[in-house]
Amino acid sequence: MFKQNLNNIATKLQLIDHTTTTVQLLFLLVLVIPLLLLLRPLLLLLLLPPLLLLLLLLLLLLLLLLLLLLRLRLLLLLLLLLLLLLLLLLLLLLLLQQQLLLLLLLLLLLLRCVVCKVWVIGNLRLKNTRSE
Repeated sequence: MFKQNLNNIATKLQLIDHTTTTVQLLFLLVLVIPLLLLLRPLLLLLLLPPLLLLLLLLLLLLLLLLLLLLRLRLLLLLLLLLLLLLLLLLLLLLLLQQQLLLLLLLLLLLLRCVVCKVWVIGNLRLKNTRSE
């Protein structure tokens, strides 16, 4: 009887081990690989020269200001997320190349983006309190 209980426990532990491996493989297939496929174009942006990437960020900032004027909140938030991601990519690129002047410009752009995001969130909260 004792030996049979040990065998039952061993088979259950083997099943648990197989299910965790299956779950890990499913996680890899369902989440990680598509995420890498989605990020592939963004990783290609690292191949661009830093000045061209900075010009792209400035164009995104102009689009951001236009969306602020038109008050399209969902597009604005998506653009803010994209802009922050591009700024982080540029920061990584500049750290790799150690160009301090462009790094300072990037930090100023990042500060401007954070101020803009705080301003948008503050306006959303103000409108929510007014509607209540």
